[in-house]
Amino acid sequence: MDRETTNRPVSQDLLLGIAVAAIGMGALVVSRGLAFGTPTRIGPGYFPTVVSWLLVATGAVLALRGLRRTADRIGPVHWRAPVLVTLAVVFFALAIERYGLLVAVLGQMAIAILAGRERRWREAIVLALGATLAAYLLFAVGLRLPMKVLP
Repeated sequence: MDRETTNRPVSQDLLLGIAVAAIGMGALVVSRGLAFGTPTRIGPGYFPTVVSWLLVATGAVLALRGLRRTADRIGPVHWRAPVLVTLAVVFFALAIERYGLLVAVLGQMAIAILAGRERRWREAIVLALGATLAAYLLFAVGLRLPMKVLP
């Protein structure tokens, strides 16, 4: 082999595909103990299993696409957005039962808004309030889910 083929950069699509497929496989492992059910009587494991397989398939397609492409060098990784979006989801999961739907959604949106590079505060506030109202109308009013709305 010559030097040029051994130092060829790895495609971003290949790396993303591997990561997405790995997340899907991890979710399959985590949800394997849940009853799958049938399409007419869906069990608690039905949705996580279907979504996990979709992630694995999407990751495989991305990885195969990445193998066929010539790649540019991967630039610096900016961690702020993925970390803050993950923190927003974790905040929601921890806050929903203790503080209620409205506080959980508002807090989640506030953290997620900080992930962006550009901040248009007026639009962010409208988006956060709109998402909170939509969540309230959908889950508490429309579906009548038994959940705490306020602390």
